[in-house]
Amino acid sequence: AHSVAAVIRAQRGEWETAGVHVLRAREAAHAVGDVGAIGAASIAQQFVAMARGDLEGVIAAAAATRASGRKEFFCIAGTYDWRCLEIEALIGLGRLSEAAAALTEMETDLSVFGPAAARTAAATLRADLALAGGHTVAATAEIMDAWEHAQNLQAPLLLAQLEITEARQLRQAGEPA
Repeated sequence: AHSVAAVIRAQRGEWETAGVHVLRAREAAHAVGDVGAIGAASIAQQFVAMARGDLEGVIAAAAATRASGRKEFFCIAGTYDWRCLEIEALIGLGRLSEAAAALTEMETDLSVFGPAAARTAAATLRADLALAGGHTVAATAEIMDAWEHAQNLQAPLLLAQLEITEARQLRQAGEPA
């Protein structure tokens, strides 16, 4: 419960309260030795770090999620957001080869059976990665792929992120956004 509360508070900009929830989530998870809960607390920390613009903090929290030994579980359970945050942070830090490797790993774990939202997020991140590397044509192809996966999705934030990426691609190509 504290992990979820931390994410909500972080998204609202309530840093102190979010931090307390992360601390409580970690304490509870370690008290019972539940690696799934430890991973969930690390994911909550990623959300708090990203909301604060702390990209290095996102990377550190992602490393803790990986260290939980349950990274695949979080993807299978539909909690792939931790990887998206990690990849966004790597792109933001200009660590493009690491971002590409993390994205390939995410896509491998999702395979063709991953949820449409996860495949949409992955294609959007591939477009972001292509744009960061100056590859406008590749970004265009990834955006088209993302829109294909996004058919009938009821995920306003994910669709908005895709639209923002597409607008950046259009600006980079010299077209009106």
